[in-house]
Amino acid sequence: MDPKIVTITLSPCLDKSTTVEKFVPEKKLKCSYPLFEAGGGGINVSRALHNFKTDSLCIYISGGYTGRILNNLVYHDQLNAAPVPSDAYTRENFIVFENQTHLQFRFGMPVNPVPKKEWKAVIARLNRTKANYLVLSGSVWPEIDQEFFIELQKYIKKNNVNFVADTAGNALKAVLKTGAYLIKPNQNEFSQLYGKKPLNAKQIVVKAKQMVKKGLVKNILVSLGGEGAVLINDKEAFQFVPPKLKIKSTVGAGDTMVAGIVYQLNKGKEISEAVKFGVACGSATTINSGMQLGTLAGAKKLLGRVKVKKI
Repeated sequence: MDPKIVTITLSPCLDKSTTVEKFVPEKKLKCSYPLFEAGGGGINVSRALHNFKTDSLCIYISGGYTGRILNNLVYHDQLNAAPVPSDAYTRENFIVFENQTHLQFRFGMPVNPVPKKEWKAVIARLNRTKANYLVLSGSVWPEIDQEFFIELQKYIKKNNVNFVADTAGNALKAVLKTGAYLIKPNQNEFSQLYGKKPLNAKQIVVKAKQMVKKGLVKNILVSLGGEGAVLINDKEAFQFVPPKLKIKSTVGAGDTMVAGIVYQLNKGKEISEAVKFGVACGSATTINSGMQLGTLAGAKKLLGRVKVKKI
């Protein structure tokens, strides 16, 4: 039986995290033993869904020795994996926590190019399954062939799939041309669609309503970091404010939010209820160290502390 949720990660990464006492230039810094995790938007969404006891098909591109390590980590996480081979090495990201300041430093490497044969293989694997929800999450090579999004939309329309896109830049612009059930840019990513100046919550609502009226996107969810997220559709506009918590790491918080939303939608919940739960899921991730994603139990504990304000 096919999973009802499929995730796609076009630029996954091998995430390494460690801690140092203090950053000092030109000194050999002693690090703690590193932690290795499978990373990338869609992979993280599938990892979080697995934490929620929900199966998903995780389609991603991997290559080289780093790709083999990534594959091992994905299988270790017991994900229903469908890796697509690549000629390029899977990129590595590096995360360091400074003990003295309790600050986290995240080093993200450039995304890999996605040649036609690779995205074609992704589409071919996608066409062998039928999903209720399709999630495209994470960074996308800016110069990817726009035909990829056209082929993606053919699959969506043929199978009547709810498409969720959590990406930015050229990829987000392409999605806005072909359509989606839900997009989830952050405040800066959404603002960049209209220029370099960051938009506030009320300005976001005005722009998002105009976008929804065009008919290609049903729901727009803009994450605001510590201020939560704003949901806009043709019926309502709400801001979801998370509880104030001592944050240890923000890695994977947005992906866990997406996982929580899709988890609830797949259970038949309304979009606003699903988003409230998703915000709780994201918050549950931020109180964990390193790259540990939030759990269902953790999200449920925080759900009642998520405030909902009509805009």
